[in-house]
Amino acid sequence: MLLLKELLGEIKIMRQQQVEQAMVIKQQLGHIEEQQGLVTDHCDELEERVTYSEDKLEVTSEQSVRFKKEIKILCERQVQLENQSRRSKLRTVGVPEGNETSGRLTALVESLTESYVLPSPPRSGSGLNHHESP
Repeated sequence: MLLLKELLGEIKIMRQQQVEQAMVIKQQLGHIEEQQGLVTDHCDELEERVTYSEDKLEVTSEQSVRFKKEIKILCERQVQLENQSRRSKLRTVGVPEGNETSGRLTALVESLTESYVLPSPPRSGSGLNHHESP
């Protein structure tokens, strides 16, 4: 009988330990569920941020494309205005229109030399030559 009472005592102790462990497990499970909720909330927040960033990136990309087109148009317009300005200045001194090449530059120098009585560069064996204006 003594052995049976000892076994019953051991069983009660084991049952009490089991109940205590079950309570600890429930507490841990509650803590895990709480942490899981926090992680889920954090993931939702991150998804919202990513979506917002993607939307902003799309808008920024569209603006970038638009700005590149505008810059190209403005650069072309600037070149056009520079060429137009250059042409009117060249017409003033009598240089024909067209691409300004070294030949055109030579014609401009000759025209200026003739028009404004500039000294000619010294030639071999001769002094300075002055051209009379017409």
